[in-house]
Amino acid sequence: MRLRKVNGFYRCLYKDGRGKWRSKTTGQKTLPEAEAVAKASRIKELEDAGHVVRLTAAAFNSIVTDGTTLWAALREFPAHLTAMGRSPQTVVSYTAHVRQFANGLDGGDDASPASVRLPAIASFVNAPDIALSTRRLRHAALRAFWEFCLGSGWVHANTVLLTRATHDGLSHEQRNGREREAFTEDECGIILNHLVAQVGGRPFGVREESTPGFWLGAFLLGISTGLRIGDIRNLEWKSIVRDAAGKPTSLIVWTDKANRRVELPVSTRLAEFLLTVPQTDPRYVFPWQQAGGYSAKFFGRLCKSLWIDDRCFHSTRHHYLTKLAKSGLPLEEIMRRAGHISDDVTRRYIHTDKPEPQPWHSNGDNIVKFGGQP
Repeated sequence: MRLRKVNGFYRCLYKDGRGKWRSKTTGQKTLPEAEAVAKASRIKELEDAGHVVRLTAAAFNSIVTDGTTLWAALREFPAHLTAMGRSPQTVVSYTAHVRQFANGLDGGDDASPASVRLPAIASFVNAPDIALSTRRLRHAALRAFWEFCLGSGWVHANTVLLTRATHDGLSHEQRNGREREAFTEDECGIILNHLVAQVGGRPFGVREESTPGFWLGAFLLGISTGLRIGDIRNLEWKSIVRDAAGKPTSLIVWTDKANRRVELPVSTRLAEFLLTVPQTDPRYVFPWQQAGGYSAKFFGRLCKSLWIDDRCFHSTRHHYLTKLAKSGLPLEEIMRRAGHISDDVTRRYIHTDKPEPQPWHSNGDNIVKFGGQP
């Protein structure tokens, strides 16, 4: 075993069970402290015995970790996700799930990423009474966090890769997944009328997750373009294509989920709305919604308050694609507007077998006058 200083820190050089040289940092800048860490890990004894591969996790972690706690790593995690090009919504969501995991760990504030064991990760990911989609999201968040810790030298491996989101313990309904339904025209009318009435004289840019101005715009965008809530939150001014008179004619959006370019025509009603939105930010149309967290739950509560059950914001996407199909648009064009590469996925959004609802006629004047300051 040898100690060598590299970039200001001492590294421990040793031979593994097959006689190959390996190197791990001690996390120490002085030789006496590095020697103490190496001695405590018993690398020398294990090397002499030819059993380095049987190094215990506790001893191994004493070498690879520099004392960084889980909470200290978590404070740096959002900046890492942003640097990796993750959307603001993903940054908020992943950070929240890792924070929830850290809060449930034994060991308090002093627990390090390297001290976390596989059973703790698996039990959090596959906790009972949560949907499979939530299990997958938890797994993705922890996988990204441990990958960050691995790259920072705080763990020796991404332990989360040894787990997966399973169906164990899920009910029949959870296993099958909940079938999404499209909004009917009547339901669209009820929601739009409610949001227009709620906006009243309130300023458009109120920085609340429940601001009616945002949800009116988001709902119009959802039923008129099929964009997901994350893409609406991140909608940029430069995504809006205008004619010579400055009227919006189409949207060109790079989707957050699949990073695909979609070009969507803008209806007259949506164009009138977009003209009312004040440009308070040089880039984003809805800048106060960039870190919205789980505020989509607000929309679900809104629907229930209006006696509209089994609907969520994603139902607007079902509504839009179903409407395109009923208008006779070819499946290939519907797939292009949705940003899908599989027609099987697109078909799940189309509900042409449902009875045609009675159309609802909106009052466009109410929609276009709300945007200014009171």
